[in-house]
Amino acid sequence: MAKNKSAAHTSSSPAKDTTPQKAADVKASPSKKASTVTKLAIEPGFFGEQIHPHHSLVCENPTEDMAFQLAGAALAGDAIAGRTTLYASSERRDLKIALCTLDIASASQWTLSHTFSPMDGAVTFSTEGVNAIHLTGYVDAEMDEDVDEDDEGLYGIGGDDDDDSDDEHDLLEVVDEEDDDDDDDGDEIPDSGRFEEIVDEEEPAKEEKKVDKKRPVDAAAREEGSKKAKPTPVRKAGGVTVEDSVIGTGKEALKGRKVQILYKGKLAKNNKQFDANQDRKRPFRFKLGSGNVIKGMDIGVEGMRVGGKRTITIPSKLGYGSEGAGKDIPPNSDLIFEIELLHAQIVQRNVAAAFPSMSVAKRKRLVRETYENTCVSLLWFLHLQAFGRWRHMERYIDLAFPPAYVADLSEGSVIVVTGHIGCWELLPCVHAPPHLHVRRVVELYRPLHNEPLNAWLTRLRSYPHTRLLPDKNCLPALANVLAPRASDPDSSALNDTRHAAPPASDVVALVCDQRPSRSGVDVWFVGQPSRMAPGMAVLHQRTRRPIWFTALTLAPPNHAKPLILHTLPIHRDAISAERQQPSVQAIMQVYATTLSSLIMAFPAQYMWFHDRWNTRRHP
Repeated sequence: MAKNKSAAHTSSSPAKDTTPQKAADVKASPSKKASTVTKLAIEPGFFGEQIHPHHSLVCENPTEDMAFQLAGAALAGDAIAGRTTLYASSERRDLKIALCTLDIASASQWTLSHTFSPMDGAVTFSTEGVNAIHLTGYVDAEMDEDVDEDDEGLYGIGGDDDDDSDDEHDLLEVVDEEDDDDDDDGDEIPDSGRFEEIVDEEEPAKEEKKVDKKRPVDAAAREEGSKKAKPTPVRKAGGVTVEDSVIGTGKEALKGRKVQILYKGKLAKNNKQFDANQDRKRPFRFKLGSGNVIKGMDIGVEGMRVGGKRTITIPSKLGYGSEGAGKDIPPNSDLIFEIELLHAQIVQRNVAAAFPSMSVAKRKRLVRETYENTCVSLLWFLHLQAFGRWRHMERYIDLAFPPAYVADLSEGSVIVVTGHIGCWELLPCVHAPPHLHVRRVVELYRPLHNEPLNAWLTRLRSYPHTRLLPDKNCLPALANVLAPRASDPDSSALNDTRHAAPPASDVVALVCDQRPSRSGVDVWFVGQPSRMAPGMAVLHQRTRRPIWFTALTLAPPNHAKPLILHTLPIHRDAISAERQQPSVQAIMQVYATTLSSLIMAFPAQYMWFHDRWNTRRHP
């Protein structure tokens, strides 16, 4: 999740201070009421800021490919009585418009759906009243799909890249595509990040013309740059021979960024083609510089811009070396690749694949609603955490668990799986005491590379009844959690006497709708062939514990409570050793079918930010 970069505060100077330090408030003018102005350069990802009374926040869009969408406004828990109004104005039209008025007595939070495009320029938010307003939203970027998705792996089982001799960890791999530093197949691309710009393929040119009218100097500079951007002669880059035939004008391919390409691969010695992907609907995708592809490909693609074409010659030592690759690539073969770097539109492509008969207008609406619901789900998570209301989930959900599920818990620990749909972050508060007679919820997580952000998210996800288990080498620990217990001295600590089935059981929670990087099983998912990580199925075969699916979706407006709980069986009748065990593929297909049905019922609540259906192998 990207963080917003604060710039220095100023009252009159238009210059930006881009030092990545917390901005300091300064007086904007010696007016009657003290006021301050904060200038903020927005970045792709989650947006969250506090707007205090007599304070203005100026959100500057530093590029021409970011859209800024508001999600909600809320008062803090220590808000005092009185009304506070949130205003917005844009650089294009300097007119203060009231967005909402909040009051702890009537409306302490409000859902917003306003979107600001690059054409609006800088957007200024201000308040009038007695309280600070917490403003949240989303910043959408055209190709910035390299936003780390570690934080999404709350229940995910990660791969074990340190142990090549034991595939059992690979079998349990449930990896987030957007933060898969261990991905060896390279066929993953984001979350989300999750957030790519919603544009039609024919729209960028029109949008660029509009921007050019507003910023003639920038347009002239771009035109001058495009005239100078001529194909370069043959050159060497890290041992790879590079020849550009077309210089792209889009974003640059940098290390750590997710890219997608079309390519043709040929042997240098005889020009024989051994592989190719020219399908623009299903291009090849990988994370640049992370070892997802052969080293020569990483070197050769780096520095390209979207729309560019180049030919790279990779020596064997940077390709497949002395081992070669199958029958098509002999040992010690130099390789030639013709490459075109494409623009990525993950959400639109996934929605089109899932709903081929849906009109373009409806698809656009569905994509917008997906972004909105993602923000609303995040707001629910933060809201219930901040006020400690996760302890009273019965106020927001009808907690009616299937009797068979309760019966399975009375006999031992249970594997509970979900997908990236609805408010999945809140599920650890639902399948937990005092709502169920369980001892704890064991959640698997992937630590973030950003240590402060990782510490903050870990605190948010830590409850008295949860155990956060790192995703590396997790199979033995999970099997131990699911092992039968004769007695449990800790179960008395629950103080829950509604169920007379001691000892209390554990819930092992997994997210299973990501595809694995190394091992996986073929399933049919949302009308398309896909591959999924078989973690839950392997755990079931190891422990014979039942598997249940759960999800928490946003309720329609006329529903009695704001959230709806879904709890469905995946596989639970093979606990006895005498019964024949189902195959891993069969279990995963039941899961894929169950999740697909829920997605069809609530399509705008699914996270379409991952490339679910690309099953191609890397070159």
